[in-house]
Amino acid sequence: MVDNVTQIMPDRPELIVLGKEARDFKGSEFGKYLLDMAAKEAGDAAMALCSVNPRDTEAIIELQNKTRRLRDLNKWIDSAIQAADHEYAAYQSRINEGDAND
Repeated sequence: MVDNVTQIMPDRPELIVLGKEARDFKGSEFGKYLLDMAAKEAGDAAMALCSVNPRDTEAIIELQNKTRRLRDLNKWIDSAIQAADHEYAAYQSRINEGDAND
């Protein structure tokens, strides 16, 4: 038998914590610094792609990877935030269902 407290606990509370940490990171000075550096690097790489020798595949791949870094970093952070939001919404829904059944 499951008690009422266990029924309303988040299934994955670590996701909620991870999402808070991701939001905090994005808003922190360090997070802003890293995202700004990645954006600068991506912009520089995009500019360099315009003039790189088309036969220099190693340089092209390196520049493409630099442009992907910003996209991937944002995607990973946003994915953690989305997972937390989904988990929290499910948790809130269970709480509201429990209140409605009382």
